[in-house]
Amino acid sequence: MKTVGEIKKYAESLPMLDGRALAGEFVRLKNGGVPFLGCVCFVQHNRKASLLEARNILLAADVYSEREKSDIEAMLQAMLAEVNENA
Repeated sequence: MKTVGEIKKYAESLPMLDGRALAGEFVRLKNGGVPFLGCVCFVQHNRKASLLEARNILLAADVYSEREKSDIEAMLQAMLAEVNENA
């Protein structure tokens, strides 16, 4: 399961997850090679959350190391800067 469509369909097929069940899915997805943005997509569709809420839920979980979180934040800031430059 690597495409956005597959992730979305899978997320919507499950009941709304919380706590340990949600963290367990994050670990499973991450270990299965799903990148950060794919995991954000999973949260958005499973929890019916906004992009910002999904990002915050995922980063608050103990799935990513502090270094990974820092790298993710830097990537997101670079993407936002590029969007703002082209706006």
